[in-house]
Amino acid sequence: MHSEQQDESDENSVDGDYTQEGNESSDDDALYELNIDRDIEENLDDVIDEAMDENIDENRDEVRDEAMGENRDEVRGENRDKVRDENRDEVRGKKGAKNRGMNIQEDSESDNDSNDHAILSSEDEMDWRCNSEDEDNESHPRFNPANIFQPAFTLGQIFSTKKMFKDAVHSRAINTMRSLKIPTNDKKRIYPKCVAEGCEWHIHCTKIKDENTWIVNEYQPEHNCGMDPHCKNLTSKWLSKRYEKTFRTDPTRGVKGFGLECIRELKVHISKTQAYRRSTVILKQLEECDSNGKRKFDRLYVGFKALRDGFLAGCRPFIGIDGTHLKGPYDGILITAVSVDPNNCLYPIAYAVVWSETKSAWEWFLELLKEDLMIERDDCYTFMSDKQKGLIPAFGKVFPGSDNKFCVRHMIGNMKEAKFKGDEYENALWAVARATTMPDFQKKNG
Repeated sequence: MHSEQQDESDENSVDGDYTQEGNESSDDDALYELNIDRDIEENLDDVIDEAMDENIDENRDEVRDEAMGENRDEVRGENRDKVRDENRDEVRGKKGAKNRGMNIQEDSESDNDSNDHAILSSEDEMDWRCNSEDEDNESHPRFNPANIFQPAFTLGQIFSTKKMFKDAVHSRAINTMRSLKIPTNDKKRIYPKCVAEGCEWHIHCTKIKDENTWIVNEYQPEHNCGMDPHCKNLTSKWLSKRYEKTFRTDPTRGVKGFGLECIRELKVHISKTQAYRRSTVILKQLEECDSNGKRKFDRLYVGFKALRDGFLAGCRPFIGIDGTHLKGPYDGILITAVSVDPNNCLYPIAYAVVWSETKSAWEWFLELLKEDLMIERDDCYTFMSDKQKGLIPAFGKVFPGSDNKFCVRHMIGNMKEAKFKGDEYENALWAVARATTMPDFQKKNG
C-alpha cells in the first residue's frame, strides 16, 4: 500500500512538474509572440513613415512640377516684357564690354532677385527666346487675299508675293479714283506713287531677306490731288477678276447693264466700247477649260447587253439610224439604233446623246455600235437612214461594205418640199418601195 501511494504521489508530482513546466513554456511563448508583435508594429510604423516620407517627397515634386507647368506660360506672358525692358540695357552693356575684351561678372543674386517669380531652365529659356522672336514676326499685320478688291495699307504690312501687292495697289487706285504708277520696280523693291504732280501719296515695299514675302516699310496715305473718274489703273484683266462671279451667275447680262454697274459701284468712267470689250474678255475666260473646275457633259452612249444578245440571236441584220432633238430643260440630240424583230416590230439596240448631228458625232456613235455588236463583216448588214448630210460619209468610213437605204417617209417629206405634192406621187413611191424586183412592181401596178 505504501509503495503504491508513494508511486501515485510520485506520479502526481511528476505531472505537477510537467504542468508547471508547460505553463512556464506557454508563458514564454506568449511573451515571445508579444515581442514579435511589438517588433512588427515598430517595423510597420517605420515602413509607413518611410513610405509617407517618400510619397510626400514625390507629391511635393509632382505638385511643384505641375505648378511650374501650369504657371510657366502665364509667368512668361506677364513678365516677358518686364524682363526684356529691365535687362535690355544690361545686355547691351555686356555685349559692348565683351566686344572690347572686358571681363564682366554677372551678379547671380541680383538676377535671381529680379527674376524670382519664374525659374527657367536652359530649354525653357530657349523656348522663351523663340517665342519672343515669333511674336515679333507676328506683330506685323499680314494682308488677307480676300480683301484684294478692297485693300487697306498699313506700315509694316506683310504681303505673300509681289504680284499680290501690285494687285492691291491697282485696286486701291480704282477705289480712291486716283491713277497710280510704279516708277521703281525690281527684284528687291517696288515703289508705287501717285501720277498727279505734287501729290505726296506713295508706298514703299521691299523684299524680306531670305524670304519670298514683302513688307511695307514706308507709307504716305494722304493725297494732295483731286479725284479723277478716268482711272488709268482700270484694266480688262482687273474687271474680269472683279466681276467673274457676277457673270457666272448671269452670263446673258447686257453690255449696257454691265457698264452702269461699274459706274455705280466703282464711281469710275467706262465707255460702251470698253464695257463691251471687257465683258467679252470675261465671257471668253469663263468659256475656257478649267483644269480645276467641274467636268462638263459632252456625249453619252447606252447599250444594254440583253438587247445586244437579243439582236444577235433573233433579228435580221438590218439597222435603222435616226436622230431627234431633245425637248426639255436640256438641249442636245438623241440618236437611236433600232432593228426589226421576227414579229416585224421595232427592236431597240442602243441610243446616245450628243450636242449636234455632225459627222464626228455620227462616226463616234457608229464606231461604238460596231464594237458593241461585235461586227466583223459589214457587207451582210443593211443600214437605213434619212439621208442626213453627216451620216452618209460616216457610213462610208465605219461600214464601207454595207448597203445604205433611205427611209421612204423622209423621202416623201423631201418630195413635198420639192413641190411634188399629192397622193399620186406618194402612192407611187410607196409602190416602188414595196416591190423587190421590177417584174414584181409591174405585176402589182399593171
